[in-house]
Amino acid sequence: MMSQFVTNWQKVLDEQVKQMENVYEQGAKLQAQGQAQSMQTFDELTRLAQAQMGYVNQLQEEWRKMSVEAMRQGAAMAATATNANKE
Repeated sequence: MMSQFVTNWQKVLDEQVKQMENVYEQGAKLQAQGQAQSMQTFDELTRLAQAQMGYVNQLQEEWRKMSVEAMRQGAAMAATATNANKE
């Protein structure tokens, strides 16, 4: 009788160990998938940040060109107005 109990108990324990192994294997797979997705997200964020920096630099360059052109036009208008007042 005791031998039967020990045998059944061992079977229950073996089944528990197998179930825990399966749980841990599934957990490891999910962890690996999560890590891969996180790395893809970081790569995409890096790409977007670089694109944004390029766009900001492009806007700043255009702003500088427009500012210089506006100053030239203002200086030309002032010179024209001054010359018109002299005549």
